[in-house]
Amino acid sequence: LLLTLTVSCACPLHLWLCFLLHQGLRVVLAAYTLEAALHLGAYPALRSDLVDLGFPLPPADFVYAASELQPKLLTLSAAQKALLPSLCRPSEPQSDITCASVEAPAATPSLVGDALLGSCNLPPSTPRLFLDLFAGARAPVTSAVLELKRDCFPPVDLIIDASRNILDDDFFALLCRIADSGLVGAALAAPVCSLHSILRLRPGGPKPLRDFEHPSGRPDLNWDESGQLQESTLLHDRTRLLLSRVGASGGLIILENPASSLTFHDQLMMDWISCEAPFCAQVASCMVGASFSKSWMFVSNQPCILELACVCSHARGTHESFVGKRDGTGFLSRRTAEYPAELASSLASLCAPFLSSLGNCVDFSQMGAASTAPRAGCSLLLLTFFIHSEVIGLSACLTLDCVCALHAAHLQLAPQGPPLADTDIVPFLQDIFEAFQVAPADQADLLFIAPGQPLRLRLLKFLLTQIQDSEASLCDQLESGVSLGVGASLEPSLHWPKRDSELVIPALHLCEGAWKSAESEPDIVHTLLEEELRESWIAEYASLDAIQNEFPQVALGRLGLVLAEGRSPRLVVDSSISGVTSSSVIPNHVFNPRIEDVSGCAPSYVPSDPWVGASIDVKKAHRRMKIAPHERALLAFSFRGRYFVSNCLNFGARASSWYWARLAGAIHRVTHFIIFLKHCLWVYVDDWLAGFQKSTAPLHVSLWVMLLLCINLPISWSKCSIGDQITWIGWRISFDSWTVELPEEKIHRILNQLASMCKQNRVKVKDLESIIGRLLWLTGLWRLLRPLLQPLYAALRDIPCTIVAVSPQLWTQILAACDDSGRLQRSLNHASFPEGARLTRAGNTAISSLAQLKRVPFIKRRLWVSIQDSDHPLRCLSQQSIAALHSWTAILSSTPCVFNIKQAPLLHLVAEADAVADEDMCGLGGYIQWPSGVCRWFSISLNPSQVKEFFPSLEGSLQPHICALELLAQFCLLWIASEMIPRARHQLTVPMRSDNSGAELASVKGMSSVKILGEVLLAFLDFQRRNGLHASVERIPGYRRPGRRAQPSSRCIFSTTCVRQNASSFTLPASLSRSCVSP
Repeated sequence: LLLTLTVSCACPLHLWLCFLLHQGLRVVLAAYTLEAALHLGAYPALRSDLVDLGFPLPPADFVYAASELQPKLLTLSAAQKALLPSLCRPSEPQSDITCASVEAPAATPSLVGDALLGSCNLPPSTPRLFLDLFAGARAPVTSAVLELKRDCFPPVDLIIDASRNILDDDFFALLCRIADSGLVGAALAAPVCSLHSILRLRPGGPKPLRDFEHPSGRPDLNWDESGQLQESTLLHDRTRLLLSRVGASGGLIILENPASSLTFHDQLMMDWISCEAPFCAQVASCMVGASFSKSWMFVSNQPCILELACVCSHARGTHESFVGKRDGTGFLSRRTAEYPAELASSLASLCAPFLSSLGNCVDFSQMGAASTAPRAGCSLLLLTFFIHSEVIGLSACLTLDCVCALHAAHLQLAPQGPPLADTDIVPFLQDIFEAFQVAPADQADLLFIAPGQPLRLRLLKFLLTQIQDSEASLCDQLESGVSLGVGASLEPSLHWPKRDSELVIPALHLCEGAWKSAESEPDIVHTLLEEELRESWIAEYASLDAIQNEFPQVALGRLGLVLAEGRSPRLVVDSSISGVTSSSVIPNHVFNPRIEDVSGCAPSYVPSDPWVGASIDVKKAHRRMKIAPHERALLAFSFRGRYFVSNCLNFGARASSWYWARLAGAIHRVTHFIIFLKHCLWVYVDDWLAGFQKSTAPLHVSLWVMLLLCINLPISWSKCSIGDQITWIGWRISFDSWTVELPEEKIHRILNQLASMCKQNRVKVKDLESIIGRLLWLTGLWRLLRPLLQPLYAALRDIPCTIVAVSPQLWTQILAACDDSGRLQRSLNHASFPEGARLTRAGNTAISSLAQLKRVPFIKRRLWVSIQDSDHPLRCLSQQSIAALHSWTAILSSTPCVFNIKQAPLLHLVAEADAVADEDMCGLGGYIQWPSGVCRWFSISLNPSQVKEFFPSLEGSLQPHICALELLAQFCLLWIASEMIPRARHQLTVPMRSDNSGAELASVKGMSSVKILGEVLLAFLDFQRRNGLHASVERIPGYRRPGRRAQPSSRCIFSTTCVRQNASSFTLPASLSRSCVSP
């Protein structure tokens, strides 16, 4: 055995282990860091075991000096270096910054916020660089940024370097990775606007490709002109996409074009501006050191851009005009493209707070040269499973590398079959037996595959027993056949939350026939039935009587056919109509992971060792579990005179998801046990997602795949993949930058649905629920847009009214059947008056109570009444609902759905805010206290008119809106935190406390049905997004606050001495008022 350890001071500790050919028992190597050794006192048993193994451990009371814990370069002799494998040879020092790898350096004292806060344990400073797109020949803004000693990328412009072409796909992809990684603190883009210039519309100018009527392109263009138009459009589209990605990572974005440019008449551009860069400033050239007649329009995601706004105060004709003038090189107006030095300096000053001062300026060529290929056989600490040196006859290391490379390459090719044949798996099975010392006589039993299902359940049970997993008994149930829980109790799993339920007496039904989805496609259904018969998943019987004679319980469901875009057709049996679903008592709550769970496992920064993802999909998962023989007729069905029973669980059975969740969870935990190094693993029903460090990904994927092959789990190999980007449960996850993107086909599907609904005043309930569900799923990450869902939820309650003429006798029955709110407590002998319907109008009188109904005079023979029935298939769309649909359309069509899922580090501070209110005045107050002792507090008194300036929907006194005021106090507290923290940073989490449950719930959910609370929430969420902060509001009981609430008459709160001692007050300027009003 050869162990080579290399320690480099240029990067964290690296280990290379190389296993040569060995005989006999395996050798297990364990390694620990110096810091880990200092914490072994909390684990006496582990420390004792390490001492027994001969590991040299420091004394229990020993403390290392900080200098002793720093990595040091290990000096090797020439002979020692010669013994190193090529993979382990020390490499040349690399740059501190790569496109997907940025180490967080130590915090620098140069930041203003550090000087303000002192030693407050802020997250370490990370590189935040300036990106100048279309910088110009002399790149004046980049030069001004460098003069301020801020970090920046090389300026991007074809004039400077032809390789820095944003239209080049490779270079554009590199810029996207840089933006997603969070390296860009500020980005300025001035895309070429010559084809958007209105000067082309003047006589004597070049042929215009756009005009005011056709800002996206004239229809009378020839082939060459259409090519120029498409190139210009692509240039602007990619510019907006890059800026959106920078903004998603908390960076400042600025886009500039001449104020007269036709780009500001393009609806797509204007939608993008309203969504991503709503702050606009027009700058007159004469006010920034130039003497020609021109104005620039800057749009940004930060209000600081408004500081540049200025207009020309000179008389018309004072400044020289270049319109229509030429020289030997072309039109003179091109000379006005470069920013004057004063403007460049102002832009650099705006960007400076968002940029780091670490002395970094790295060329794109160095960043693009970073290796992205997975390396096999590196950083292995333990090797006990699935390595058998005699398989190929080479060393164990070579065998491992070959197997790892084979599996990784196999998944990348979207294959149709497994990477190894059944005969090639035998040596790995033997290796398991040797590792656990399984007697030869017991090996055949572990390899047994029970008829009716494909898994080696006894081998899986053996592995679960070895890791002491409680689901080992599940394998026995799967082998004999599982119960559906109809009329019988099921044993709950210890790995899932228990569900309180009572045994239901089954009421089973025989429902012959099939649903329309199956009846309308008989050829597809017959093909699928024949396939399932060949697989023995179902069995056909001659008649229903034959089924009833063989089985004690029979329930006949209805067959359906699912045809989904991009998926193979599949059969589903509706067991709800037969009573099986309602009779199945499932003892556990089963949950599936969401995209937020992936975000919860993401790092705070792009790690130095990049990650890759892998996905594995199980083929026909529910069909792999057979039903107990005496219960198979509970999932019977018929189709055009043919009768079938289910031998295996199907997609429509309620018990299917429960049993599969238990089986998938068991395999999931065994996988975790085998892949013992750093990794992430999720499973959504039958779709696994994994995240591995790129250096060890081939090994981990091989271990994972070999486990699944050994237990003979059927895999849809064509759906498996490995790479930097993985599509999982509808999201495209980039593990190299830890960002998530909504695929274009998903966006188009939502946009098509929105377009059809925007044209209607009434929509089907199913369609409205469908679009709400999709948008709610989307806002799981895009929380800023949650308030836009509220008008759609309100539309669900806007039931169309049916006008009915009633007789005196029916009117008497209505009055007798209504409750106090005017809702029917029982059905009447009339189709328009079912139970639960509500009367809204009688004659010309609006009705909201039974008392109003009784006061309506019945004058003529008929009285016309309006009634709302919750079972009505349609819903009305109000103007607010239609406006929300249009807003969703504009956002999804103009804004890239790219989300930064890197974790925002939690700030260690105490922040509390509160509010009090009466009819004519409210008080807001709060404080922030840092670990260093620095404290800031505020106290504000507002009258109703002042609050209404911020939030126009306020009506009446302030007391009923205390929840909105409490959230407004949290908003002020967050603003103070943003003013105290440096801006050259990644996103941070600010813990905040409130004693109001309504404010806390609105902050967590991201929406509210109360209008004014929704307005405050929208401004609150928008402020978080624009300032790179995440407010984590938690509720505390009022009596546990350090200071007691003041009486409303005092007009202020938080006046306790403990808060105000050694603290400074904050004056809330107009900038906060501007932030409260959402742009």
